[in-house]
Amino acid sequence: MAVVVAPRVFIGSSSEGRSVAEAFQALIADDSEPTIWHQGVFGAGEYTMDALQRAAEESDFAVLVTTPDDVVERRGEAFPAMRDNVLLELGLFMGVLGLNRVLMLAPTTPRMAWPSDLAGITRLPSYPPDRSDRNLRAALGPAALEAKQIFGRRGSRPATSPASAPQAGDHVRLLEYELDLLWTAVAAQGWRRLRPNSTTTIRVISPRGRRFSMQLSADPSVTRSTLRNFARQLRANGLRVNDRVRQPV
Repeated sequence: MAVVVAPRVFIGSSSEGRSVAEAFQALIADDSEPTIWHQGVFGAGEYTMDALQRAAEESDFAVLVTTPDDVVERRGEAFPAMRDNVLLELGLFMGVLGLNRVLMLAPTTPRMAWPSDLAGITRLPSYPPDRSDRNLRAALGPAALEAKQIFGRRGSRPATSPASAPQAGDHVRLLEYELDLLWTAVAAQGWRRLRPNSTTTIRVISPRGRRFSMQLSADPSVTRSTLRNFARQLRANGLRVNDRVRQPV
């Protein structure tokens, strides 16, 4: 019998939106493994972006709670808006997971300002933040129901399922897996993968225009060792690389 793995869900919010995140977590916990940003995501001494990158790579879905905690001015008029850190997390998780695995949860706040680049992202049913009975869980019920239906339809990502991870000694699959992690980091952080000069070279370019290349070997175990040095070089130039790519072969 196949083992059904509950999808891992990252829930992001501002500090002010934690109560919404916690209520939403309780509503979806029977069908998934939800973790809010303040629940052990950030390790001691770990850079925030490194922790978020790791959380994205280990998640199947992300739900970003976009409460109106800031104010932006457009053409001389003020509008409520989400915090910049929530917008940053939206972009990072979209880059890693793709549009169909990142969900946005917003209140029915009128005239809230939204970045135009968010077109295409899945928006869960908006919730009324000012119910007379202050029953936040009830307000979030429709959004939680739709989220659980989405989790059920789309399922866990193969890369996050323990059974799908390559085993030690399988250098071909391990190399493919590690290169996928590298390309995910490249795409999510504004770097670009360049067309190779040959079938034995991989090339990337940083946001500042610096180019880096690596030679591939016919022996996948040798290529994996070379990849470690390449990852260290990219990391020294600002690319946050998954720990799996930096561990000894």
